[in-house]
Amino acid sequence: MTEAQPRITTRLRRYLPLIGALLLLGCSIIATRHFSQYITGQTSVFIFVAYLSFIYLAFTLWMAHTHEDFVATDPESIAYLAGLRVSVVMPVYNEDPETFRRALESIAAQTRPVQRLHVVDDGSKTRACAEEMERFIAAHPELDAAYTYVSNNGKREAQAVAFRTDPAADIFVTMDSDTILDERAIENGLQPFAKPKVMSVAGMLIGLNRRHSLLTRLVDLGYTNSTLNTRACHSRLGSVCVNQGPLAFYRAFILRKYLDVYLNHTFLGRRVVSGDDRMLTNFSLLEGETVMQQSAVGATLLPTSIGHLTRQRIRWSRSFFRGGMWLIRHLPANRTAWWLMAWRYVAFCLFTVMYPTILLIQPAIEGYLPIAFFVYVGLLSYAKSLRYLTIRRADETIWSQLVTYAMAPLSTLLHLYLSTLLRYVGLLSVQSTGWGTRQSVEVGFTIASGSAKA
Repeated sequence: MTEAQPRITTRLRRYLPLIGALLLLGCSIIATRHFSQYITGQTSVFIFVAYLSFIYLAFTLWMAHTHEDFVATDPESIAYLAGLRVSVVMPVYNEDPETFRRALESIAAQTRPVQRLHVVDDGSKTRACAEEMERFIAAHPELDAAYTYVSNNGKREAQAVAFRTDPAADIFVTMDSDTILDERAIENGLQPFAKPKVMSVAGMLIGLNRRHSLLTRLVDLGYTNSTLNTRACHSRLGSVCVNQGPLAFYRAFILRKYLDVYLNHTFLGRRVVSGDDRMLTNFSLLEGETVMQQSAVGATLLPTSIGHLTRQRIRWSRSFFRGGMWLIRHLPANRTAWWLMAWRYVAFCLFTVMYPTILLIQPAIEGYLPIAFFVYVGLLSYAKSLRYLTIRRADETIWSQLVTYAMAPLSTLLHLYLSTLLRYVGLLSVQSTGWGTRQSVEVGFTIASGSAKA
C-alpha cells in the first residue's frame, strides 16, 4: 500500500433510525409552523417553494441512504470484468511533483491492475513531473505507461491524446494528477460495468488535505456531502448528472463516438475547453445509465485559499449552465436525468427571488432580523451532513470528524457563497469558455501530508 493512501470504511445501516427520526421531526416542525400560518392568515408567498424544496431534500436524503454499491457475484460477470482492458488517462499541468509521484504509486498498487497508464503533460513549465514519470516507469516495467508532452491546449485536448492512442481500451478511467487512490478503487469502480446498461461510474472523493485549515474542513464537508447525498440519490435513479474529474470511469466506445463533439463543443460561437467532466457524463447519459460507486475511493487536494476556491467554483458554475443546457437540448424528456437537470434550473430561478426577499427586502421593510431562517437552515445543515459521519477514515479520529460535522452551518454559509452567489457570477460570465487554469503550483502534498496523517 502506498504511503498516505486513503483508506475508509462505511457504516451506513447504524444511522438509518437516526436519519429517519430527524427527517420525521423536521417534517413535523415545518408542517406545524406552516399550518399555524395558514390559520392566522400569515402564510408567506414562499411557503410552497419551502414545501417543495424540503420534500425534494427529504427525497434526496432517503434515496441516498438507500443507495448500495453494486458487486458482481456470478462467475460470468466476474470473468467479464477481469477481461476488460482498463486505461487510466491523467492530464498534468504545473502539478506538485510529490503529489504526482504518490498519485502514480497509488495506480501501481491497485488490487486490480490497469492495462495502461497515459500521462499527458499539457505544457507544464518545468520538467519536475516528467522526471518523476521517468523514475516511475523504470520502477514499474510491468505496467504499460506513457508520458506525452503537448502544448497547452486545455484538458480536453490532453485527454484526447490518450483516448486516441489506446484503441483497444474497454474502459477509460479519467483521473487528476493530484488524486491518490485507495488500493481497491479500480477494482470497485469497475463492478457496475457488469450491467450492460451502465455507461459511466462516478468515484467517491474525499479531501486529502481536509485538516489543513478551517476552510478545507468546510470544503471537505460540502464536497463529501454532495457525493454522499446528491450523487448517491441520482445514482439510485441511474442518472448521475455530472461525474467528478479526479476519479471517473467510462465505457471507451462512448469517448470514441463523441470525441469530435467533445473537442469541437462551442457555446455562443466560442470553443469550450473546460467543463470536461459534465460533458463526458452527458455523453454517457445519451447511451445509458450513469451511477456512483462509493467504494471506489480517491483522496484529492482541496483549494487552500478562498481565491483558488472562488476561481474553481466560478468555472464549475459556467459548466453548470453550458453543460446543463446541452443535456436538456439533447436528452429526451422521458429520461430522469432531463427532469433532474430541469429542476435544478427551476430551483435556481425560485431561489433567485426567494433569498433576496427573505434575507434583505422583507427585513428592511418590516425591521427584523431573519433569525428563524438561519435556525431552520442550521438544523437542515446537520440533517444533510449526517452521512458525513458514516465515512470512517483510517487517518482521522471520530472526534476530528465530529469537529468538522459541528461546523455544518458554516459549511452551508460557505455553500451559499459558492453555489448561489458565484452561480450568478458564472451565469453572467458564461460566455467565458476558457479554463482559467493555474500558472504555478497552488497546492501540493507538502501541505496535505501534514494534515492527512493521524
